[in-house]
Amino acid sequence: MSTLFVIGRPLETETVLATMEGLVAKGEEVHVIFVQGGVVNAADEKLVRRMSFASSLSCLDVDAEVIDGVERVDYLSWVRLIEDCEKVVSWT
Repeated sequence: MSTLFVIGRPLETETVLATMEGLVAKGEEVHVIFVQGGVVNAADEKLVRRMSFASSLSCLDVDAEVIDGVERVDYLSWVRLIEDCEKVVSWT
């Protein structure tokens, strides 16, 4: 089973990270996409390294600064990611 986490704001607590890590520990696949105000997370090297457990890290903003390991995607790719995942969690 796979879960897509849609991150729409800067991450300031460990809550969502702990939730994702818990799912991975149970054998689930986790995908992350940064949107809107959450795109700033795509440039946070420490955070992206911490999320290395994720099957994919994406950013829905062609102008956002991203580091290695984060893929810029368009709306069509986002829709495909939603279709490929059984569950979607919005963290906004």
